[in-house]
Amino acid sequence: MATFNGIMRSANASYKRAARANERYEREKAKQRQLNLKEQIRHENITAVRSYNDYMGMLTSIHKDCSKPIDWHAFLNEPQPDKPKKEKRREELATFTLNYYKPSLIAKLFGQDTKKLNKLKLAVETAIAEDLAEFNKKAKQYEEDLEDWETVRAIAKGVLAGDLNAYKEAISFFNPFTNISQLGTSLNFIFNNAGVIVNVSVNHLEVIPDYILTTTSTGKLSNKKMPITRFHEYYQDYVCSCAIRVAREIFALLPINCAQVNAIADLLDSSTGRISPQPILSCKFIPDNLSRLNYQTIDCSDAMRNFVHIMKFSKTNGFSPINLLRD
Repeated sequence: MATFNGIMRSANASYKRAARANERYEREKAKQRQLNLKEQIRHENITAVRSYNDYMGMLTSIHKDCSKPIDWHAFLNEPQPDKPKKEKRREELATFTLNYYKPSLIAKLFGQDTKKLNKLKLAVETAIAEDLAEFNKKAKQYEEDLEDWETVRAIAKGVLAGDLNAYKEAISFFNPFTNISQLGTSLNFIFNNAGVIVNVSVNHLEVIPDYILTTTSTGKLSNKKMPITRFHEYYQDYVCSCAIRVAREIFALLPINCAQVNAIADLLDSSTGRISPQPILSCKFIPDNLSRLNYQTIDCSDAMRNFVHIMKFSKTNGFSPINLLRD
């Protein structure tokens, strides 16, 4: 027969075993939480580096995308939008339902037929209002489409005739640069018989991060200072990529033979000691030469050699102010 002391020793041993098991369980949970946290941090670090690389890639590949070329002759042959006609689909269906309504005997006995008839009549009125609302919507869209059709036809006639004012209207109407915020803060167009001059106020140097973001073999985030030469090379590629994109958009929109793109950036003016907008690149693009480039593989800075251009650049100091190209 078990003694009291034996029972206590057995209970105490069981308690200690349970405590040790609980400690092991908590240690395993803590270890797993730590592993999960490390994995989460590693994933976040990888995401951060991926976002960094995507951004850097975007800055130097602005030239790779472009709007589709516009066929101005096709606009002249585009038929006038069809004027909408009033339709009574809903009204006719509701009226048909009302006219062929036959109340049941039960409905008559309980006086429900009058209520049902009133409901059907109200449905006809609602249907008439809905048909009218739909027509008004189509009529409004027609007026907008007609106005655009007339505007584009007028622009097309002017563009094909070489009217410089029509070129400006084409830029204003289609505005291919609206969603290209990477280009900079503003664009100014000057049309002449030789083509167009585009002054682009490109983004400041700050558009380029001054650090390099990577992950180590253990998944930790590494943030290192970008070498100054590499920093300036990135900015040069960015500026040249912007210039090529502007030229591509111009040639896709207008049938002109030359587009001079001038990149303007905020630089230190040595004569005043102040930061001011100054030209850093001036390039005359020719459609045939531009179309020969492989936009997916070119180095934009090197690509400038294919065109008459002025650019003063050094890896250690970056861009220097220039004088613009003149006819």
